[in-house]
Amino acid sequence: MKRLAPAPLSLLALLASCVSREEMNRPPDPLPAPSIEKLMPAVTAAGVGFAVQPGGDSAISVIGSGFRSGSKVRFDSRVLNTTFGGRTNLTALVPAELYRTPGLAHVTVENPDAQMSNEARFIVLEDNLPAPVVTRLAPASTVQGKSFNVQPDGASALAVEGANFFPGAIIDFGGKPLPTTFGSAALLTAVVPGALLGSARDVEVVVKNPGGKESYPATFRIAHR
Repeated sequence: MKRLAPAPLSLLALLASCVSREEMNRPPDPLPAPSIEKLMPAVTAAGVGFAVQPGGDSAISVIGSGFRSGSKVRFDSRVLNTTFGGRTNLTALVPAELYRTPGLAHVTVENPDAQMSNEARFIVLEDNLPAPVVTRLAPASTVQGKSFNVQPDGASALAVEGANFFPGAIIDFGGKPLPTTFGSAALLTAVVPGALLGSARDVEVVVKNPGGKESYPATFRIAHR
């Protein structure tokens, strides 16, 4: 069988040059669109500020992905003064007039290339809502240094039952606000770090709703070993 002669080096160089030129002229792959995972906070009461700044505006954090320097947070049609904190975090200033009346606002992120994110909801509640009521802690006690309902990270899970809980409510454990999950108007859960269980004492547990109304304290007892 007759073998083909290898291509001359000049021809190979020409082909490589064509490929390189084609790759150079190819438009870059588009960057991913921004995506919102959650807002912090996502709710307030009418006229009640949150993370109020020296200028009087409130600060909202937008957590997600695909953000870039120059990304802007939109509160309905209003473009907010936005600070880039990284590809997963933006902070924006919300003027008081945007949460003065009850309602629902749609928050989006627009990147510098005009790509838009999904919508996240920001809720403005009535300002005359009833105060939360705590009727039961589950559990209501533990032994010094002993965890309960242990989570993957070693922290303990506390359930608070009651009434008039609203999205954005926070469980306060002896003066320490805990990462709180809203289950319903009658149920909240929170993660209690082990460091808060290290000394024997009675701990006041309070639920604070958006807008500042709070429950009467319930007692969580940490007994001596």
